[in-house]
Amino acid sequence: MRTTMLHITHELDNETRQQLCATFHQYGVECSQRKSSAKPQLMFVDYDEKQTAPTELVRLAMDAGYAAQVVDI
Repeated sequence: MRTTMLHITHELDNETRQQLCATFHQYGVECSQRKSSAKPQLMFVDYDEKQTAPTELVRLAMDAGYAAQVVDI
């Protein structure tokens, strides 16, 4: 599993973050339980590199209605 940080173009409240995490979960991507950010526009996700590419994370966020960027850490 790889952990990647996503920058969402607007702040996510708790409910919106949970909805986005549920969308990711449908595709085998999990919101990280090990890492979090105090900044509401940042989120960490865990995914299997053999099944999902970083560009796919951006596409999933866009399909859910959120513009996102992968932040290389």
